[in-house]
Amino acid sequence: MKSIKKIIMLLIVIVLAAAYSFVDNTENMYDVSNEDTNRYVSTGPIYKDTFSIPVVPHENSLDAISLKSGIVGDVSDVTVKYRLLDAKKNIVAEGSVAASEIEDRKQYKYSFEKVEKCKDRQYYFEICEENASEENGVTFYYDPQDNMKQPIEVMGEKAEGAVIAKLVTHRFDLKTFVIVLCFVAYLVGFTKILYKLFK
Repeated sequence: MKSIKKIIMLLIVIVLAAAYSFVDNTENMYDVSNEDTNRYVSTGPIYKDTFSIPVVPHENSLDAISLKSGIVGDVSDVTVKYRLLDAKKNIVAEGSVAASEIEDRKQYKYSFEKVEKCKDRQYYFEICEENASEENGVTFYYDPQDNMKQPIEVMGEKAEGAVIAKLVTHRFDLKTFVIVLCFVAYLVGFTKILYKLFK
C-alpha cells in the first residue's frame, strides 16, 4: 500500500513539474551584451504606414514578439495593430492591443495565435497604429550600430538596425523540468534529514 502511495505521489510530482516546465523561451533579435542604450533610435509613433521588421525564427513555433515600447503623449484612443506575414506577404497571424495597456520603455509581448513549422523561414512583422499622430502614440526602438542589424522599414522609410525585440516561443523546456525535479528531490531529502534529527 505504501509503495502504491509513493508511486502516485511521484506521478503527481512529475505531472506538476511538467506543467510548470511549459515556459516562454526567447530569442534575442539584438545584442543583449551591449549596455549602451544611448545608441537606441526611436521610431516615433507609427501614425502612417507601418513599422516592418524581417523575422527568421529558429524555433519550430512562434507565439509572440516582444518589443521595447515607449509611450508618447496621450495614447488613450490609440490601438496598436500587428500582423505576421510570410515571405509571400500572406497574413499568418495578427492581433491588436490598446496602447494604454503598454508600459513606457518596457518590453511588451505582442501575442498572436501560435505559428507552427516556422523554423528558419522568412517572415515580416508589421505594426501600425490607429488614431496615432506625431505627438501621440507608441514608439519602438532599434540600434543602428548593433552587429545583428538588418534592413527595416519605418513608415515607408528604409533604415538599418537591430530592433530591440525578442521572439517568444511557449513550449516545454527540459532544463526547467530537470531543475524542478532536482529541487523537489532536494526538499524531500532535506525534510527527511530534519525529521530524523528531531525524531
